[in-house]
Amino acid sequence: MVHRLAVLALPVALLALPGTAGAAADHSLSGTYPLQEAPAVSLQLPVGEIHVESGTAPEVRVDLTVNCDHWDRSCADRAAAVHLESERNADHLQVRVAGLPKSNQRGLHVDGTITVPADRPLAIDMGVGELHVAGITANLKVSLGVGEVKITLPEAAVQRVRLAAGVGETTLRAANHHLEGDRNYLVGSRLAWNEGAGRSQVAVDVGVGEIDARLE
Repeated sequence: MVHRLAVLALPVALLALPGTAGAAADHSLSGTYPLQEAPAVSLQLPVGEIHVESGTAPEVRVDLTVNCDHWDRSCADRAAAVHLESERNADHLQVRVAGLPKSNQRGLHVDGTITVPADRPLAIDMGVGELHVAGITANLKVSLGVGEVKITLPEAAVQRVRLAAGVGETTLRAANHHLEGDRNYLVGSRLAWNEGAGRSQVAVDVGVGEIDARLE
């Protein structure tokens, strides 16, 4: 009886050991990047679910986590290689998530929040996933390969909105408007609205997926 209990306890003990199949493979990415003289911000993002929020400080703050859908050594090694890079010139500050393999991103995604100044023009280029953008009062340009874009912006700041999905749907909601994209483009959808009282220009393009824009 004693020997049987010892044998049964062995797998439980192994599950608790680091480096086994039950271990987590999360990898944190964080950084703060002052804008200095750069008038605009651009973000290059990979696969995942990312929230871009507005702030008042003249800087970009990144708080992301790289994780694996299921743990294995290959995914853990690929997650550990992901890192942040930045480049600043007279036109803009660019922050990008770099180091993801081009040929094998299986099971790997990046989640979290990026805070940017509300009053600086913002361009976002993202590969696959779900992107949320809120509170931007300057020009906004978003390009997403596959997935869903949700934006919530102050209506008083916006003059024009252009939404385009190669395959998918586009929707714009405002206080007195609820517009669906024109579906005359076969399986795609396009929408243009230029009746705002503000100054900012908003352009969102998705290859395959949906765009939901709200002006509040």
